[in-house]
Amino acid sequence: YTNHSDLIVGIPVLEGHNHDDKSVNTVLPLRAQISQELTFKDVLLQVKERTIGAYVNQGYSVDGLTQLLDLPSYQNRCSLFDVVVLLETIHNYDKTIALNNDVTFSFNLESNRIKGKIEYSDALFADGVMGAIAKCYTTLVNQVINRLDIKLQGITFLDEADRFQLLESFNDNQGIYPLEQTIS
Repeated sequence: YTNHSDLIVGIPVLEGHNHDDKSVNTVLPLRAQISQELTFKDVLLQVKERTIGAYVNQGYSVDGLTQLLDLPSYQNRCSLFDVVVLLETIHNYDKTIALNNDVTFSFNLESNRIKGKIEYSDALFADGVMGAIAKCYTTLVNQVINRLDIKLQGITFLDEADRFQLLESFNDNQGIYPLEQTIS
């Protein structure tokens, strides 16, 4: 979707995990490296492995990592990621509020359903854009839910109606024009 193969998102530390260190992390960077040849299952397994690794090492200061990587620092922002993903049953949403990140995807288990919400910077995104991203996400989930072995290159983010509108309707530009006039 972003045309990037190296993705980093923030994930909150596990709820109830205590540290004696004063520079306790509230959110950890989670990095995934993806390619079109991977299957969705491959990506899930990679994310699982990286998530476990992040939680095992959550005592390491993210600020120290930022300094070690010589990344520019921004006041009231994380230098490593702009997107946070959390599951409210195991993460404390309140710890993400002060991050001033661009987008937060929050999921919650209710009965036998997973409900999601998206919070975003309205200075960066219009409601319509985030609605389109949510629709693309839903389309993705519907494709992979029973087909974990689908390759990433086979996943489409547009449903049939949106694909038709984008490829057919928006490109329906046929018309009759006089040969002696310029098209303006």
